Amino acid sequence: MSAFIVEDRTINSVIAFMHKASKSSDINFGRYLTTGIPPVDTPQQRAALAQRMHSLNIAGVGARYGSADDMLGDEPFKYHSELPPPPVQAYKSLRCFLYQCAEGYVPERELFTTMERFSDNLAHAIVRSLDQFDRAQWA
Repeated sequence: MSAFIVEDRTINSVIAFMHKASKSSDINFGRYLTTGIPPVDTPQQRAALAQRMHSLNIAGVGARYGSADDMLGDEPFKYHSELPPPPVQAYKSLRCFLYQCAEGYVPERELFTTMERFSDNLAHAIVRSLDQFDRAQWA
């Protein structure tokens, strides 16, 4: 497996989706999704979580290659607010992020397991929102 540092927008879009979900009154994309995640209510909380996610990504790449220095690029990570993506895009971005972090002991870290749980909850919420799910039998 190879690993790389994800683009800032990958992390920023996941954070934007988490923030939107935390404000939603819809049980599928609101309280259900955000149970157990770090707070994302304020811009400072979102920036701090984004930085922690970036650091987790660096740790994963470092575990794979011994160092992530060559992959960090010239610009430091920058959190910025952006429009939240649709749920499926948020899920795919989150899965990309987690895959790039899944090296060494990184998957045992609390933030990784928290984001993994959020990913699972998001996948369940997406499936439950499908018309096909509503039409499927409980058999």
